[in-house]
Amino acid sequence: MRTTHLTLATVCLAVLLMPLAVAAPDLTSPPVPTQRTLILDHFDKPFTPDGKLMTSPAVIKPAAEITGGRPMKGGEFIPGKFGKAFRFHDVMQMTYPAPGNLDLTAGAIEFWVAYNFDPAAKPPFPGKNVSNQVFFTVFGPGRSSVSIYSVLKSICVTVRNPQRQIVLYQAFSAPWKKDEWHHISLRWGRELELWCDGELRATKPWNGLFGPIAADPANLRMQLGTWVGQSGVAAEFAIDELHILGPGGDQVPDHPILSVPFITKPPTIDGVITPGEWDSAATTTGFAAQYQPSLVADQTIAHVAFDDDNLYVALELTDPTKRPVKGALAQRDAAVFTEDAFDIFLRPDPDAYPYYMLSANAIGTRFDILCRHATAGVRQEPGFNPDWQVKTSLREEGGWIAEAAIPFADLEGRSAPADGERWRVNICRDADAASRL
Repeated sequence: MRTTHLTLATVCLAVLLMPLAVAAPDLTSPPVPTQRTLILDHFDKPFTPDGKLMTSPAVIKPAAEITGGRPMKGGEFIPGKFGKAFRFHDVMQMTYPAPGNLDLTAGAIEFWVAYNFDPAAKPPFPGKNVSNQVFFTVFGPGRSSVSIYSVLKSICVTVRNPQRQIVLYQAFSAPWKKDEWHHISLRWGRELELWCDGELRATKPWNGLFGPIAADPANLRMQLGTWVGQSGVAAEFAIDELHILGPGGDQVPDHPILSVPFITKPPTIDGVITPGEWDSAATTTGFAAQYQPSLVADQTIAHVAFDDDNLYVALELTDPTKRPVKGALAQRDAAVFTEDAFDIFLRPDPDAYPYYMLSANAIGTRFDILCRHATAGVRQEPGFNPDWQVKTSLREEGGWIAEAAIPFADLEGRSAPADGERWRVNICRDADAASRL
């Protein structure tokens, strides 16, 4: 499949909004799905593991025949922190599909875990090597990985590059006991944070999950348990309430990267997102307020795809307050950004210029400029009016919808991006700030 990498340089909402507060984790009940949830597996539907059967997550994006966690033989379901849990025994692992279920730019993974043995005993588990316990690993390109694990006295997170060299290591002391449940959370975005039982225990500035390592979301592997084939250490722990989340809270990356797929069936540009129409597109959310590195309440969900002729963008511009949507300007190149509108900035070349700004308000009136210079007054190219399509509609639950098709040829005769090509992109949302005060 052809893809192009669009680097979203500053994903923002160009309005004055109250940022979302980072809520303290609720450790008194099992997690429930939210807009951020990518995977949620309660492990409450037991079966006899045979290497083929899979768990039944409440939320997951299946990949081919993989519809849940697939454990190797040897594990069992037991009473957990909440409901059932899955207990690992011996050299074994449980795999999950990674594409669509993990956001490398920002997010979190959290779970409850308990040892099957007393780590203070000597030996802690007679007849088995349990010198460390690998809870969760994401494998990237080459031999790179991000892993959360225990060395019995400490809980650690390690990031390794494709040559298997350690490029990040964080740890905290954890004198845990047998059958004692603890909540672990790894969060990433601007920082890589390791939390335990609701407390931040280790943190370091780190952009995204893999940091400087270029990782393709479509080619990741994700698992719980032993690195089978690379390690003979037995996995002897139980896990409950596996929860993987997308961007949220203060974990907003500086430069998120979106891998945009090449599609063969273009969407209908009518301002209505019909079921299945944008399923093949890349989807992102987690928009931050302008001048504030934190998320906003009025989130936007962006869907992006392309073919040989056009870049396709669909925007779900939500508004939980259901305020009236303002859009009255009807003349081409009117100041639509003073109303409810969106802006798409495209910078195909590595240099700062040229870049293209394409905007439209809630009734579909277009505004577009081509910037070649930084000097005010001469930077706009006169007569730049690309023949791009945009259609809009109001959402019953508040906010509005926009769908757009932008011809590459109208961006100064450009062609569709080559496989792996990177563009700098900025998707913004405008609103009448006075209406929010």
